[in-house]
Amino acid sequence: MPTTRLLVVSDKEEEKMNIFNFIGEQILEAINKITGGALNPIEQMVMAPIKAIIGQVTQGGVWKGNGANRFVEDLNGKVLPGLSNLHQSGQQYTGGIQKSFDHMVQAAQQATNMVGAMEDAFSNICNF
Repeated sequence: MPTTRLLVVSDKEEEKMNIFNFIGEQILEAINKITGGALNPIEQMVMAPIKAIIGQVTQGGVWKGNGANRFVEDLNGKVLPGLSNLHQSGQQYTGGIQKSFDHMVQAAQQATNMVGAMEDAFSNICNF
């Protein structure tokens, strides 16, 4: 009489899923530290001083005239929007990685659920 082998999600399989989640979370944390560490200085170390320079020029600073006006226009029209776009792109990158990981976790959970359903089906067949 042939023997039937059941597909069983063992504790080791569950442990693998937990390890998968753990590793994924560690990777996400590292990416967030890297991108967050790169993105925050854009605002604090670059944009804030540029805004301060603009404030000095526009509020009666030493530099006046057409050159000063053109400098402020370039900073406001090109530099600050470019830096803002860079910052936003970095945030979207980080968010995209988070969404990708969420999809991977969801897919792994769905696969685990399917294996469990197959196990139940095979178990019911064997019990007849």
